[in-house]
Amino acid sequence: MSSLRPGSVGARSLDCGSCRQASRGRLLAGTSQPRKRRPAFRQDRAKNGKSRAEVLAELEAARKDGTLALIQRGAPLPIKNAGPAKSRQQVIDEMRSESPKQRRARMELTTGG
Repeated sequence: MSSLRPGSVGARSLDCGSCRQASRGRLLAGTSQPRKRRPAFRQDRAKNGKSRAEVLAELEAARKDGTLALIQRGAPLPIKNAGPAKSRQQVIDEMRSESPKQRRARMELTTGG
């Protein structure tokens, strides 16, 4: 059994350009469509939004309040408080004063029908 050594007459270097092209062709032969190129970024097509300074200020604020860390981990963001919560008595009073139609709608939501 003869073995070919690198540098011998019958051995080919795997680093040659034709070998790379052939292997690339074999890899791409299984793809159904050629790769599409993304359009180049053009400043005139960019929407006039926030300035760089505004974006950096928002980024720094997100770092300080912990929002950035939550976003990076994929955690849900806390809901901002919409105002003072209702007291227990206020909720009971609202439930007692609701119309029968409102009561049915609430019961469907909470009990499933």
